[in-house]
Amino acid sequence: MGHLPTRETGKEAWYLSPLRSETQASFKVNLKLNRWYDFGLGKGGNLIDLLIHYLHTDVSGVLHYLQNFKGIIYQPQVSVFQKPQKPSSSPFTITRIKSVTHPALLSYAQRRGISGTLLKAYAYEVHFKLKKRNQFALGFKNEKGGYELRSKYLKLSTSPKASSWVLHGKQQLIICEGWFDFLSLAAFQKDKIKQSDILILNSTALVEKVSPKLKDYQELLLYLDRDTAGNKALGFIESQHSNTKDCSSLYRDHNDLNEWWQRKFHLKN
Repeated sequence: MGHLPTRETGKEAWYLSPLRSETQASFKVNLKLNRWYDFGLGKGGNLIDLLIHYLHTDVSGVLHYLQNFKGIIYQPQVSVFQKPQKPSSSPFTITRIKSVTHPALLSYAQRRGISGTLLKAYAYEVHFKLKKRNQFALGFKNEKGGYELRSKYLKLSTSPKASSWVLHGKQQLIICEGWFDFLSLAAFQKDKIKQSDILILNSTALVEKVSPKLKDYQELLLYLDRDTAGNKALGFIESQHSNTKDCSSLYRDHNDLNEWWQRKFHLKN
């Protein structure tokens, strides 16, 4: 998934956390037990536990994801977290970043209810090599210079992991969990987007890190997923900031804003 160890010993590998932004690796994988621990979050477990946090889903969602996984596991013959042999070059390398023009990416976004115009305003077409294999995806940049990469076939992040901001100099802040939730909102409430600053978390694990920045806003409008992780993030923000409004009733019968917008978009078209 593009996350590589920064250092290794015979028994463990250390990574920059895939669940939050950091500059010193504090995410440890025990190569013998095949278990992980994130010292910054104080959480750990097995592969299923990791993907629950990484994908913001439950066990059922993880099993569905693994069944359809088309990424490249670093050393799949023994263990996802097996100590890798030292490669001659990095298994993940960005080779090109450009405006979104590839028909496959435009088609993927269209299926999710997002127009090419919106993509060109907020996204990039990122080409990269992963284990010597050329791939491409939609890239959404975060505040630290990393990218959230999405296509029909993959979902991954580059380091450093961080949240993303779209700033218009406003006192109202819209908070979305993912980029497609934000783009969905931009598709049907363009004026509201222009009248607000936007925060895309990219992971609910980052909510505590960005919380101090929220105090500068008069009103916080939250469009988070209607699942365990989203509800937990909502509860945390409400406990820290009194000027919050939960807007998820808009898509009460759906897991997230983009899922609701896809249905509305395709029914309309």
